[in-house]
Amino acid sequence: MILDVYRAKFNKDFYLNTEYKNCLCGSFSSKKLFGYDRYLLKTSVVVCKNCGLIFCNPMVKKSFIENFYSSDFYRALYNNVSLEETNTNIFEDEDKEDSSNAYFSLKKYFLDRKDLNILEIGSGNNLILNHFKKMGKLFAIDFSNESKKRALNMGISFQQGGVDKIEKFDEKFDIIILSHVIEHFINFDEDILEIKKFIKKDNALLYIEVPSLDAKYNLDQFQIAHNYHFTKNTFLFHLNRLSLICIEYGVTGGGKINQWGIFKIGSRVDIKEKVNYEYQKIIKIHKKFFYDFYGTYLVKLYLNLIIKKIIGRKLTQVIKIFLSKVRKH
Repeated sequence: MILDVYRAKFNKDFYLNTEYKNCLCGSFSSKKLFGYDRYLLKTSVVVCKNCGLIFCNPMVKKSFIENFYSSDFYRALYNNVSLEETNTNIFEDEDKEDSSNAYFSLKKYFLDRKDLNILEIGSGNNLILNHFKKMGKLFAIDFSNESKKRALNMGISFQQGGVDKIEKFDEKFDIIILSHVIEHFINFDEDILEIKKFIKKDNALLYIEVPSLDAKYNLDQFQIAHNYHFTKNTFLFHLNRLSLICIEYGVTGGGKINQWGIFKIGSRVDIKEKVNYEYQKIIKIHKKFFYDFYGTYLVKLYLNLIIKKIIGRKLTQVIKIFLSKVRKH
């Protein structure tokens, strides 16, 4: 399988493709939480003892992540399909997802304006951006070749690459959308500051959406390409630190597992008290996850072994098949 081959190579070369960083708050003090991601790819997820931010350290290098996304290989990896299936099946699955939250959250701030410049960074299948087509000119940036093809077919101005490509448009923007993007940043502060250069000064807004660790804390949230993992407090704290002030906050997605904010440029305020006890909170959540996960796993494992020993393997299999058929009906 594609994942098995990739996993072996990635784990072997892990330290060649990664580099150490300090936390965004500047602290070097952290505690390790996980050594592998949800695909059993080697990682090192830590929590900062100062601000409670969860991040990867060491973190994959910028050159690695750019190659990872520009190849569209990550879609095959995440869905464990062949490369031939990637550009058809995976984008079709993504097309079924709800892409309207950014539009409905932002449109009330701009009433009936139709002269806006709207940019999405990390546009993927471009469906989020497509909701805004009656509000003005659409611009998109993504590493993906498939994203580029789809954007051009949809009449969206496109640049292939990362944040450094924004200047190629030679425009300032009224709306900038970053949906499930900032958690992938390697140089977080530098990228946010670069984006801010291209925001119109009057009433311009940013829509930023990321996974929420408050809503869901388990291995599903951790993967090699997610460098930062946010609770509500660390999400708002680190954007405020860079003078992005949240004017509206909410949750979305099935099970409300994602969080979003609408931000404007302003004078940062001192909200350090919001993260003073974030580290202690994360450690408590992590311990609960650890005990629940391994407690349930070990109980099931040993219970199955005992049952097999008592009634035999063949009879155990017959019972499992019977129970699975019963559940389907």
